[in-house]
Order: sequence, then structure tokens, then C-alpha cells
Amino acid sequence: MILNRFATTLLLTLFMTSSLPALDDPKTSRPPNVQAAFDAMEARDAASSNSAEHVGQIGGKIPVMKAISMFRERVAKRTEDFRSMTVLGQLYIRLAKETGNHSAYRSAEKTLREALGIAPDYLTAKSSLAVALGAQHRFREAFKLASEVYVANPIDTKALATIGDCQIQLGQIAAAETTYAALLEKAGKTPAVLSRLAQLAELKGNPQAAVELLQSARDMAHEAGQSPHAVAWYDMRLAAVYHMAGDADEARVHYQSALELDSALQPARVGLGRLLADHGDIELALDLLEESVNANGSATAMIALADVLSHQGRPDTARVWYDRAEEVLLQEMQSAGTAHQRDLAMLYCKRGHKLDEAVAMAKQDLQSRTDIYAHDTLAWALHNSGRHTEAAAVIRKALQLGTKDPQLHYHAGLICDANDQPQQAITHLRQALQWNPHFGLLEAEKARAKLTELEATADAKL
Repeated sequence: MILNRFATTLLLTLFMTSSLPALDDPKTSRPPNVQAAFDAMEARDAASSNSAEHVGQIGGKIPVMKAISMFRERVAKRTEDFRSMTVLGQLYIRLAKETGNHSAYRSAEKTLREALGIAPDYLTAKSSLAVALGAQHRFREAFKLASEVYVANPIDTKALATIGDCQIQLGQIAAAETTYAALLEKAGKTPAVLSRLAQLAELKGNPQAAVELLQSARDMAHEAGQSPHAVAWYDMRLAAVYHMAGDADEARVHYQSALELDSALQPARVGLGRLLADHGDIELALDLLEESVNANGSATAMIALADVLSHQGRPDTARVWYDRAEEVLLQEMQSAGTAHQRDLAMLYCKRGHKLDEAVAMAKQDLQSRTDIYAHDTLAWALHNSGRHTEAAAVIRKALQLGTKDPQLHYHAGLICDANDQPQQAITHLRQALQWNPHFGLLEAEKARAKLTELEATADAKL
């Protein structure tokens, strides 16, 4: 029982891209003269501080909003302090990752650019800016900037990780493999590195390897004393992989573990709600999804809730939540610059309206990132718009890595059926249901019905 394709798309940014664990920014990644200056600055602060919570201790030991407040005050007093501006920018990135507040990435970008306006060659600010740009789906800009940093400072593993992350999003899988291999050699088997290798394994159709890597990463993060929020992220990723692979028991264990560690981790709550709904525990699923909607009003939770309501024969109530989700996505695009083109395209297809806009949104998404899910989104939008021949050409690109995602094959099956290719359609639909008979509350039923219809027609011709 995998996440519904649209919900999976919404959660992918959190699970697989911008929220990938950050690599540590060790002192050795700074040029010696910059590190010496930073050490001197921290020594002055420690000497003058009456509190143990001086700036040298912000790495997860101070709540992020308190740290941001400290550094805002510091930067206001020291308007040329580019190092403090850089730390403030890094804190905004941390805030965005911990809360899902994507507008914080814009604040990070603005602050880091101010730091670079004072010190254009400050590599730490450049490396962090690349992270902020990537989180805003400006992958080509992020790749270019991270590459510049890495050329100038080949021991900057954060820049190297950003390069690999961008390559994944741009569909450059072979290049990403090479980059992550170099990252493993330079940074070692850290949780952040292992999580990236797991993402690569999952995309290449090896979910078992992904699980093993993520479990190792989770154990290491826990043993290293990382924050509950950080450890919960690994549990959430493990749950998502198990969920897609159809292992409901393990998925549930890890969703629950994530929520025990961090009760505010709403994507885990939404994932658990969908998992329960897929297996018929509707009342508990509705409770969880309503809790999530009330907690942060995310479009992901609203759409998940609407899916369950629709399945339960409550279309009018479901329509209200679909409408509100669409409003939220559009508002976030306008106010925070969040890249929701993919999400909106899939929502329009789900609802069967604004299909020309769905195609346009999918094409915009494909311009910013050329991964398999960008091709899947465009293929699905074209199919729903009646452009089946075009859809067939695009869906092949979505399948090229051999990713074991039932939704990809569900889409491919319906596209083949629309192109009068019944045998290929049967093959894809069988594959989807074999991997996970409960791959989506609404979609799995449609897949079974279409497969039954196609097999009956094929049998009648024998």
C-alpha cells in the first residue's frame, strides 16, 4: 500500500530532496584564514557571554527560533558581520526543514546573499546558498553554485552533497552515483550519506537495499545522539519505502516510531493515515488526517482526507477539501515561492478539471527538474487531456530506471490501454498490483477493475 501518487508527489520533497539530512559543516571545510577568524569570533563571544549558550553552540543545542532571534539581534548590531549573517541564513534553512515553512528558504537566500554582498568569496555562505536554492527547486542554479564552491574547496562535503542532490533532481542518475561515491569516500558512512545512497537505490529499483541503508542511518543517528526530530526523519523515510513496497506492518511500525519521536511530524501522520485507510481502518485514518489538517493546514493532509471521504461516498465534503487544498497550493506558490507545479498538475488530473493548466504546470515542472516523476506527471497530464500518443512517449522516460513504484506502472497501464495496446496495459497493471495490491485507496480499485476488463477481453479472443 503505497501513498496515492499525488500524495507521494507532495511528500517526495520532504522525504527525498530538500529535507535530506544536511552534512555537517566541519571546521576543516573552511579555508584556514576563514576558520581562524571564525574561531577568534567565537572565542570573543564565549569570553563575553554570561550564558553557556553562546553562538558556538547553536548546532542543534538551542531551539531554532531562539537561535534565529539571537543572530538577528547580532546582525542588527554588526551590519558588516558576514559570518553571523551566514549562520543566520543556515538557521533559516534549519527552520524550513524542521517546520515545513518554505518561506524560510527565501529568508535564508536573502540573508546569505547579503553576506556574500559583503564577502563575495566566502565559501561557507555560497555553499549554504546552494542548499537554499535547491530547496526552492532552483536546481540548476544550486548545482552551478555548489560546483563553484567544490572546485574552490574540494573538502567541502556539503557542496558535494548538494551537487549530487541536484543531479538526482535533474535526472542525471549516473553522475549522481559518481558524486555520491566521492561523497562516501570523503565523508564516510554518516547517516546523511547513507540516506542519499538509499534514495539512489530506491530510484534504481532496489527497495531492499534502500531499507538496509536507511536502517543503518537511523541506528547511527540515534547512537550519535541526534535530535528526536532528526531520528524521526529516518523512521519516516523507512516507513515510506515499506509503504510503497506493500509491507504494511513495517510501514506502520516506522510511522508510529517517527510520531513517538516527533509528534509534530505531520507528513508521518498523513502517511500513517493513508496506510490505515488503504487497509480499511477508515475511522482511525480520518482521525489522524483531521488532526493533521487542524495542526498545520497542509494541502497534503487535505487531499489525503478528501481521498478517504471520496472513497466513503461523501463527494460533497471531499470536494470542499480538494478546493481548499488547491487554494493552499496556489497561495504558497504566490507568497512563499514554493514550487507546487507538480502538485497542482496531479491535483487537476485527480479532479478531472483544468486539464490544460495541468499540462502547462507539468511542463513548467519539467523545465526545473527532469527526474522520472516530472516525466510521470507530464505523461499523466497529457493522458488525462486526451493526448494519449504524446503521453506514451513520455511515460517511457518515467520507467527508464526500473523504479518499483506501482503508481508508475498504473499510469503506464492506463496510457497503454488508451493507445490500444492491451497486452502492454495488462503487463503494467499486473506489475503494479503484484508489487502492492493496496497501492492507493482510489487507484488500486481502478487498476483491478481495468485489469479484469482487459483480461476478460483477451480471453474472449482466444
